[in-house]
Amino acid sequence: MSRDRANPMKDAMLQDALHAFQCRVRQSEVKAANIAVTVASTPVCVVGATKLTRVLRSRIAPYQGDWVPNLLGPPAMMHLRDEEPRSLRFADVRERRRALLEAAHMQPLTNHVRQLRARLGTEIPDFDPLDGGIDARVLFLFEKPGPMTSAASQTRAGSGFISRNNDDPSAEATHMFMRTAGLARTETISWNVIPGWNGTVKVTAAELREGAALIDEVVRMLPRLEAIVFVGRKAERARRYLDRLPVKFFSSAHPSPKVRSIMRAKWDAIPEQWSAVREFLNQSRTDPAS
Repeated sequence: MSRDRANPMKDAMLQDALHAFQCRVRQSEVKAANIAVTVASTPVCVVGATKLTRVLRSRIAPYQGDWVPNLLGPPAMMHLRDEEPRSLRFADVRERRRALLEAAHMQPLTNHVRQLRARLGTEIPDFDPLDGGIDARVLFLFEKPGPMTSAASQTRAGSGFISRNNDDPSAEATHMFMRTAGLARTETISWNVIPGWNGTVKVTAAELREGAALIDEVVRMLPRLEAIVFVGRKAERARRYLDRLPVKFFSSAHPSPKVRSIMRAKWDAIPEQWSAVREFLNQSRTDPAS
């Protein structure tokens, strides 16, 4: 079965599934090749030479069970729960995600977060290893970590990650909109203009200035970065501090329940706005001058 290039949502789902498994085997020897994967029980041939099509040359056996249920047929590329919306509410999913923080595509970012915690003395969630890490082409800048990023909450413990898989409605909407827009997870990375969680979602002018200054440090670790998306009005306010960066800027409303409730048209427009990011990346990939 040939790959359906006319369905960006399906394409993104396939690449996300493959990347989720690839993270588990990143330390093994891998190569670029064609590979059959199963998503929603449908075998699809994924063709290409990017890192998303790397497959195991050896050491397949340790990943049986939930990870490779059928070694003779099209294998499932990930634990079924890991990529589901709100999956980080499960302790085993969080444990697997933490185990990936030292993967090659994550090490510089993980070290950066550790240094920020020491410098700022505040709780700062980790980047999500199922995203593209240092290989990301687009940075989604949200406003400020929410309570479900906090692993130290005294009430309802969060994940400790900035992730579309967090157990909250904004993350769930982000997950849905990314898929609808056809944005492959491996090409994205999510962060916040204000990196730390301090117990409130309110954003002060001082926090905004300080947070915007820290974004430069993240951008320097993303050599393939081509675009930044400001998600929400508060995040958009940081743009004036970043205009000098040689990337394309996009913006959208925040996918929060509040925006959905009082500005439904803006909430509904988010997938189309994010689709424009995908179109830009596709054009950049095929444009010889880019």
